[in-house]
Amino acid sequence: MKKIVLVFTFLLTISFQINAQWFWQNPLPQGNNLNAVEFVDANTAWAVGDAGTILKSTDGGSSWNFQTSATEKNLYALSFFDNSTGIIVGESGVILKTTDGGINWNLTVFSFPRTLFGVCFIEHNNIVAVGEDEIIIRSTDGGVSWDLRSYGITFKLFAVDFWDNNNGLATGENGKILKTTNGGLDWVSVISGTTYYLTGISWINSSNCTVVGGVSILKAQMAELIG
Repeated sequence: MKKIVLVFTFLLTISFQINAQWFWQNPLPQGNNLNAVEFVDANTAWAVGDAGTILKSTDGGSSWNFQTSATEKNLYALSFFDNSTGIIVGESGVILKTTDGGINWNLTVFSFPRTLFGVCFIEHNNIVAVGEDEIIIRSTDGGVSWDLRSYGITFKLFAVDFWDNNNGLATGENGKILKTTNGGLDWVSVISGTTYYLTGISWINSSNCTVVGGVSILKAQMAELIG
C-alpha cells in the first residue's frame, strides 16, 4: 500500500509540473536588461530591453506594465512621434511599429538583417534608424518600407537624432560622426576629434548640438562639422 501511495504522489507531482503555469515574480514587472526609455509626455513613457521586453508607464514612471511583444529579440532603441505612433528597433534588423499606443505591435525585419541600435522620427512618415556595420536605413512611409542609405563594414552606429526635417547626426564607435542636411538621404563623415564610442546626441538649437560617449563631451556647430 505504501508503494502505491508513493507512486501516486510521484505521478501527481509530474502532472503538476507539466500543467503548472509559471509567472515572473521578482523583480516586477520583469527581469530582463533594459536598454532605452522615452517619455512621450509628462505621464506616458516607454522602455525596451532584452528578450523583446516592452514596458509602458502611464503615471510618469511610478509604475510600469509589461506589454505584449511580437518578438523575443533584444530591443535597443525606440522613438515615438506621438502617444499613438512609435517605432522600436533591435537585434537582427527587427523593427516594431505601433499606431494604437502599444495595444498592437507590428513586426517587420529589414532585408539586410543588421542589429539596429538607434532610431528617430524626423516627422510622421520619415524615420531613420542606425546600427552595426555603419548601416543607416530610412523610411518615408511611416515604417512600412525601408531603404538602405549607408553601409560600411568598420563601425557600429549607436545613436541618431534630428533637429528638424533636414539636419541630423548619427554617432558610433571610434568617434564616428555622420552628418546629413537633406533629411537622411545622404550622409557624410565628419571629424570628431576623439576615438571614444559616441552614444548620445542632444540638440541645443538648429545650429548647435552636444554629443557624448566614453569620457567625451563634444559640442559643435553644424556648420563647423566638416569632413
